[in-house]
Amino acid sequence: MDGNKKLNVILGIVSVIAFIISIYLGTMINNNEKARIYFHMEDIENVNWIDSRENISFKIENDKLYFKIGDDVIVDNKDADLNTKDGNITYGGISGKLYLRSVSKENLVIWYEKREYRLAREVINK
Repeated sequence: MDGNKKLNVILGIVSVIAFIISIYLGTMINNNEKARIYFHMEDIENVNWIDSRENISFKIENDKLYFKIGDDVIVDNKDADLNTKDGNITYGGISGKLYLRSVSKENLVIWYEKREYRLAREVINK
C-alpha cells in the first residue's frame, strides 16, 4: 500500500506539471497568433491596381485612398488606414466596408460590400 501511495503522489505531481506546461504553451501560441502581421501597407501603396474589364481602380498614395468601380467613385482622396491583422481599410472615418483579402506582387483581392474584386498591378509601357 505504501508503494502505491508514493506512485500516486508522483503521478499526480507529474500530471499537474504537464497541465501547467500545456496551459503555458497554449497561451504563448495564442499571443503569438494575435501579434502576427498579415498585411503590410508597403505592398499595396503607390501602385495603381486595376481591373480593366469592370473598370475598377484602387490606389493608396501618401496614405490617401482612391477607389472607383465603373463610373462610381467610392472613395476620392480620403485618409486611409490599414489594419495589418484583419485587412480592414478605414477611410474617412468609415470602417468595416472595405477589406484587403490577399496581396501578391502582381495581384490584389479586395472585398467591398459583399463582393470580392480581383485587381492586377497596372503595367505602364515606357
